[in-house]
Amino acid sequence: MDASQNGIRELIRDLSHRNEDIRWAAASALSRIGAPAVEPLMAALDDKDSVVRLRAAWALGRIGDERAIQKLILTLQDGDWSVRMRAADALGMLGARQATSALLLLLRDKNADVRRHVIAALTKIADPGSADRLGVTLRDADWRVRMGAALALAAIGDEKSLGYLRTVSCDENEYVRMIALSSVKSGEEGSCKKTIRLGYAKDLPEGSMKAVQAGDREILVVNTDTGMYAINNICTHRGCRLSDGKLEGGIVHCPCHGSAFNVKTGEVVKGPAKTPEPAYAVILDNGEITLSAF
Repeated sequence: MDASQNGIRELIRDLSHRNEDIRWAAASALSRIGAPAVEPLMAALDDKDSVVRLRAAWALGRIGDERAIQKLILTLQDGDWSVRMRAADALGMLGARQATSALLLLLRDKNADVRRHVIAALTKIADPGSADRLGVTLRDADWRVRMGAALALAAIGDEKSLGYLRTVSCDENEYVRMIALSSVKSGEEGSCKKTIRLGYAKDLPEGSMKAVQAGDREILVVNTDTGMYAINNICTHRGCRLSDGKLEGGIVHCPCHGSAFNVKTGEVVKGPAKTPEPAYAVILDNGEITLSAF
């Protein structure tokens, strides 16, 4: 083993030094060494000492070598919350889009600090595929997590992400509101209405529909082969209930006079109705159906 390898081994050993300054100095030195330190640091992610695992993840994030991505993804399941947090940080610094799914699962972590760091990583990765889960996270009890989710959606910046941001333009926290309002166009702010919980997807098989009362509204929730959608249940022609009619693919037919509506958009497909139905964005959170107006 040459001198440089001996030096790396000594620095790895110092990651568990009783002096905190020495521990961080060792991690910093390993990050500066770069590629030659990647494999020893990956091995350190399996160390029995969580302090070593934490600093190894930190150093790997700063080195930015893609060889560490899969090992860091596995480390997101570490039993120590601080190690999970640093692994998320590292994956964000690596811009590891292949880690998106694993990071999204970690948004359910009980520790708010972990969720915040996961959100920060997702912001750096900016994967459009994370928009739906980030939209759900806008309801997190911790305002810092909601703020992070808003920043992540703003970083993605596509129409779906902006749609979710509109729903929090009246969030109780001023920072969340500021991010939402700075991201959406003037006049497109949300209506400040809270999301509506309507039950569970398991109770609505594909090809079926049901009416659900939500405050003063009667909502028709439909599960099709292209997704789950919701529109008002009362026909805009003569007030008949669409839930008593027939569903054909993505079209619901009123039982009274044959008016037909697109369940995705609420648009009139066939008269005599002339006015479209209000449509609602469906969010699925761990099997629970919630709606928000758009």
